[in-house]
Amino acid sequence: MRNRPKNKKKGPSRKATARNNPGNRVCLISEEPIVISILQSFISDLGYRVVAFRSALDLLTEPSEPVGIILIDLDLTGQKSIETIRAIHERFPDTYILVITSNGSVLPSEVALSNDVYAYVSKPVRLGELELLLARVSEKKNVPAARGSGK
Repeated sequence: MRNRPKNKKKGPSRKATARNNPGNRVCLISEEPIVISILQSFISDLGYRVVAFRSALDLLTEPSEPVGIILIDLDLTGQKSIETIRAIHERFPDTYILVITSNGSVLPSEVALSNDVYAYVSKPVRLGELELLLARVSEKKNVPAARGSGK
């Protein structure tokens, strides 16, 4: 018979840490119901509080509540997308913005940097990569100086 350690304590899991931090509310924005369904379920299973929106306007007009991460599925080919990113950044200046985009379509880097787009997530979304990215953002949020925006 093996000797098992008794009452071995573990630190909080990544899932528990995410769920208990009010800043780890993830707002998911997509016009595609299947994208919302899959990502909302996946991100919720990681322990984040997920609220889904069909448009950025819906997010921008909702009553203010802390938002840690905004994951937006965005067609980045026109000026409207740049304006959308700017409006989100103005409303939620301390929030990490992750943009889901088709391969090859990214905002110019100066626009992305000036509007605090933290990362791009290519379609099709690889769930393992998204999990790592969300974990990295959550770790950065726990260290105020790590954001790097200099504001």
